[in-house]
Amino acid sequence: MGDNDAFGIIDFFDKDKDYSDFETIDFKQCLEKFSCVLVADDIVNMWIIPSTYYMKTYLRKFGNEFKGIDHYGVTLLPPESLEAFLKIVKPYVLWHDKKESEKVSILIELINKAIRENKHMICFGI
Repeated sequence: MGDNDAFGIIDFFDKDKDYSDFETIDFKQCLEKFSCVLVADDIVNMWIIPSTYYMKTYLRKFGNEFKGIDHYGVTLLPPESLEAFLKIVKPYVLWHDKKESEKVSILIELINKAIRENKHMICFGI
């Protein structure tokens, strides 16, 4: 397994912010800021096509409507799409690789937290 996608929670969602703009923060700090979990791209690929195509999302900032997850960019997942995303992710907790299964379990915890707190999530593609 090579590349990873990063998933995190946006604590204070700013509708005017471009979440792909890293001018004031490096990417590592960005991952820490959103408490991201890294999931192997091999697994995420199975979610993206075609499972997430019906989920309402945004590219980089609010207003750039999209469906699904942008494999190579920054995707914002609004609270109303998180239940659907959770249903897609849950079966992969039993992945054959124990380390990746643990990462998926952490992602499930993040999704559940975002649902409980009505927060947006963010995905940084490969």
